[in-house]
This record gives sequence, structure tokens and C-alpha cells, in this order.
Amino acid sequence: MENEKDTKALEVIKQPQLMTIGDARVFAQAAYESGLFTDVKSEAQALVKVIAGRELGIPAIMAMQKLYIVNNKIGMAAELMGALLHKAGYSWSIQFDDQDKPTVCEVTFSFSGRTNYTSRFTLKDAGRAGLIKSGGAWEKYPKDLLFSRAFTAGARKYAPEALGGISYTPEELESIPVEATAESKTNEVIPVEVATLLPAKEAIEVESDTKPHPLEQFLQKCPEHGDRWSINKFKKRYHKMPDGNFCNFSNIIRPIAAEVVKAAGYDVEGFKVFLKDNYKKSWSQISEEEQVAILNLLDRKEVKSN
Repeated sequence: MENEKDTKALEVIKQPQLMTIGDARVFAQAAYESGLFTDVKSEAQALVKVIAGRELGIPAIMAMQKLYIVNNKIGMAAELMGALLHKAGYSWSIQFDDQDKPTVCEVTFSFSGRTNYTSRFTLKDAGRAGLIKSGGAWEKYPKDLLFSRAFTAGARKYAPEALGGISYTPEELESIPVEATAESKTNEVIPVEVATLLPAKEAIEVESDTKPHPLEQFLQKCPEHGDRWSINKFKKRYHKMPDGNFCNFSNIIRPIAAEVVKAAGYDVEGFKVFLKDNYKKSWSQISEEEQVAILNLLDRKEVKSN
């Protein structure tokens, strides 16, 4: 997708005819049994894609084609992301440092009444994230992939409301580590407040025996840009990007936290009650280290909703 015009093919997105849950189940069964959608492993997953598409305002077939289930998370094709932004009234421009051998892509987003925002992604960023493999897609199609990364990262920050909470592409979800690497393994330190959520014996076992969790590395450096965090006077993590804008830990962890909390069985209100009962604080009042510790425990199912 080289420019905004490339989303024209998806401008057919309209409010789909609302299916009853029965109709949706019949469609999901047919979609699963067809074998056309290889990311779908069950009728239930097909049904989730249909319902997710309905919430985004796209037809069922498009939901099956452009939404993907990767590592138990829903991803969205970059062209669908662009179509949704276009439909919502956003526009953008694209600039490469070199048209033939690009190493940098900048995508500048605009929306009526709002300050423009420029998202930047470089081959160095891709290298730091471990995306470039010998003979791989990054060597063959750097221009397309630079644009895709710059576009999706900017869309998450500038227009999250247009994406319905599905803000990562399948390729991005595949690149997010699902378990800690040997290099990142360290002893986990659980704050006293978190340990008290478990019986004393279990708390000791968690502290000494559990394996490090991938979320821990987010405290060291930004998973999206690969930069190490700076700490401001409020003890919050951030880093400055080449375009002069700032990326902060809070924005990076928010969509990840939402997925972990939902998978643990909490809705928004239920999680607020959980925090109030166990911490006497709201999420924003809890330190970033404690936030990660809580999410680690929830993700490991060591703290469960009632």
C-alpha cells in the first residue's frame, strides 16, 4: 500500500446487515469447514472474527479475510486498517528517504481540527527488533514493510478509536515474543502487594520458581521502537523519537494490558474492583513495575477473577 489511494479498493466498507447470533454461528461453521481461512482453528474462532468485524462495521466475509488470529490475539491487515481510517475521515502522506533503496519511511497523519502526527520507522528499527532475516521479506520488500510499520504504529497512536482495539497486524503479532528468551531471563521480583494476593506458600513458590515473563522486558526498552526508556521526575518511562515526538510506556502497555485482563476473566468494571480491593489504587496510580507484575500474574493465571 504505497499511498492513501491504495485503500480505495476497500472503500466498499459499509455497515453490514446485522446477523442474529444464530445466523452468525451458521456462517462461522461454514467458514471454518470451508478450509479457506487457515488461521481459524475452530468454529468459535470464526465466530469471534465475525463478531469483531461486526463491531468494526465490516461485512462477515471481509472480517474472515482481513482479520487474523495470531498467538491467540486478533490482528488486522494493514490495508483494512487504512480503509477504516479513510472511512473515519483521516488522511495521510508518505515520504521515503530514497525511492529506490529506502531506509526510512515517514507517514504524516492528519484529521480536521487536530494537530498532524508523523510516525517514522527505519531499517535500523527493524534490525533492533530482530525483523531482518537473510533472504527474508525485509530484504526483498523493504519499501512496503517500512511503510506498513510506520503506518500501523502511527495509526495506533493517532487514531485508536477508528481501529476498535485491534491495532496490530498479523506480522506484528508474530514478531512479539510469546516467551522469554534465554538472554532476557532474570529472577522475578514480586512487590509485597502482589505477593499478598496469594497464599504464603504459593507466593514463595512464585517468587523462586516461576519463569521470567515476556512483559518484563517492556520495562527495559520500548518493544515498538527498541529504544531504552528514560525516567521522568514522576518515575514514568518515555523516550524521544527522531521526529521530536515522545513515546511512553503507558501507551505501549495499554492495549497489552487490556488483552491480559480480558483473558483473565475481568471486564473493565471488574478489574477496577479487583484493583480497589487489592491495592486501594486505580491503574494509573500504580507504579509501572507493579503494573507489569500484576499483568504477569494474571497472564499466568495465578490470580483469577471470582
